[in-house]
Amino acid sequence: MQDASLRVLGLCMMMRQLGMVLVPIIAAEGCGSVRARLLHELVIIDAFALEEAVYDGNPRGNTASLVTEWAAENHPGVPLLLAGRATLKPARIQWRDQIRNKLCAHMDLDVPADMLDMANWPLAPEDFHAAIEQLCQIVVQAARTDIRTRFMTTPVSPIRGALGLARVNAPNWADT
Repeated sequence: MQDASLRVLGLCMMMRQLGMVLVPIIAAEGCGSVRARLLHELVIIDAFALEEAVYDGNPRGNTASLVTEWAAENHPGVPLLLAGRATLKPARIQWRDQIRNKLCAHMDLDVPADMLDMANWPLAPEDFHAAIEQLCQIVVQAARTDIRTRFMTTPVSPIRGALGLARVNAPNWADT
């Protein structure tokens, strides 16, 4: 049960970190900048990797899904995961098929040039970010149902005196 749980937790944390980097870039440059687009591409790849890790696993990599591993251990969160998938926005499939598969994971030669502009993508970035948050919350709610997976629900907290983007009182780079 630990392998899938750790994969899912790692993907959630990676997307959180990308979000922390993305917010100031969008504020300074807008969604249309090259840096914002590249970070969005990473988020899109990780978001679908997360959904696949939770629900489908990776047959090529011979890794089971979180649902499969938890079901084998009679984890009480499995019904929450399964019910949660039904609540995810269907528009994410279009993002996966048109954006992740054709622009982010690799570049298809038959993609129209206007699709390179994020403004022409099928779902607004804010809506996609909300869908990612929804999936992460589904995982957290399911993980809370069993003591073996509650570690996945621990909120992120700063380390006193550590460098960090989110810490107001942390030393800055000039102090090092």
